[in-house]
Amino acid sequence: MAEPGWASPALWLTAVAVFLAAASAITNYYLFRTQVDPLVIVYLIADDQHVDLIKIVIENIGKGLAKNVSFKLSEPLPDRALEEKDRPNRGPMTDGPLINGIPALGPGSKRVWTWGTYEGLRKAPGGRTVTVQVYCESDRVGVFNAAELDIVCPIEIRSFAGTDSSSTNWERKSARQLELIAQVLRRASTGFQPLKIEARRRKVLRKRAASNDAAEEV
Repeated sequence: MAEPGWASPALWLTAVAVFLAAASAITNYYLFRTQVDPLVIVYLIADDQHVDLIKIVIENIGKGLAKNVSFKLSEPLPDRALEEKDRPNRGPMTDGPLINGIPALGPGSKRVWTWGTYEGLRKAPGGRTVTVQVYCESDRVGVFNAAELDIVCPIEIRSFAGTDSSSTNWERKSARQLELIAQVLRRASTGFQPLKIEARRRKVLRKRAASNDAAEEV
């Protein structure tokens, strides 16, 4: 009696081979897409020159051109705040790339802008993490159609607490004030020389006053 076809070893081997070939093709396709597709992310950094300032960065870390980049926020972000006192009067963000989108963003390209200080932003939005959904399109590559991509990026302020960006870092603030004083003294002794001019002016005034007193006595 003939063995049923579904139990044939050759049939099973053929099915496994087809499955492995399909899995390999899918894997290779996704590896290929990672080499040609864009990848746009949103994150926060401290300013290199002024570490108390926090910046928002939109960057394409992928290998391809990102087109029609748009963003969807889980809740509105506050507008710029450079001082803590600005926080009560600050409204939601109404302009900028997160609101208007970006028509095209090349590989390695980014948009960077100052958002505010830690003290100005730490209570907005209530210390919660805001998720930014990023949408973009890739170019058509050969026989492969353009892809529609999206990624979720969380941004928050609380992790900057205790760092150089936090205003509670008094050692950093003291060092910054000393640096500003040193800059003023350097300017005073070189280019503008306001301290030397002021000192000379006082000497001249004292000499004139002494001369006047001597003339009156005579």
